Amino acid sequence: MLISEFPAGASFYDCYFNVDTAQWSAFSLDLALSEAQIDYGSRVPSQKRPQNFFVPSPDTLRYQYILECLVTNQVSALVVGPACSGKSALLKNTLFSQVFDFTKQLVADHLTMSSHCDSTVFKENLERLLEWRASKQTGE
Repeated sequence: MLISEFPAGASFYDCYFNVDTAQWSAFSLDLALSEAQIDYGSRVPSQKRPQNFFVPSPDTLRYQYILECLVTNQVSALVVGPACSGKSALLKNTLFSQVFDFTKQLVADHLTMSSHCDSTVFKENLERLLEWRASKQTGE
């Protein structure tokens, strides 16, 4: 049973339950944008390239929260979606830039596939990798 009441008129997708305060909290895009500006402004000139700047959106805030929950509970996840939808940017920002904000332990297996990869190719590559790992463990 949750201790606090869900905010009236709010969508379930606009709020998260903050365990530390035992209250429902709204995702704050304004706060995330200001933090992104501060982060980018504090970088050395060689890091100030367009590919290193991550602009948060309402959707990425939700996805980052879910990823944070998964990582802190050591749960594996598969992120799928259409090409150029921001999956790699989200994973790079969350797993490789912000990960030490919420955990000191992480083993990240990050696999990126091109838009030319279909399910058959992915399945074959994954099976080949698993067979190789299994043979390596058994010493064959």
